[in-house]
Amino acid sequence: MSDSELVQQAVEEVQNGLAVLFDVRTEDEWVAEHAVGAQHFDVGRLMEGELPSTPRDIRTYTYCASGGRAFEAAEILRSNGWTTVDSLGGLSDWVEAGGEKE
Repeated sequence: MSDSELVQQAVEEVQNGLAVLFDVRTEDEWVAEHAVGAQHFDVGRLMEGELPSTPRDIRTYTYCASGGRAFEAAEILRSNGWTTVDSLGGLSDWVEAGGEKE
């Protein structure tokens, strides 16, 4: 599956309530704009050992501004027992795949 196909799949799954989407950017970035349906969980919190309260077996996606923090967040989640996690890259990738932002 290509990166763009993965993001398109994520858009559909999040819109249909089949997956969780984490925006791992800073609070200021989140407030400025974010993907519709996303939950905010700054990667800094993950790096400090704080974990989200979502089930570890639910399909999970991460995104940030350009992809670096999203990749790091996905790795942290995987190493803490999340079974299906993918980094989608940046918010622009989400929008290009048909996802909305607010």
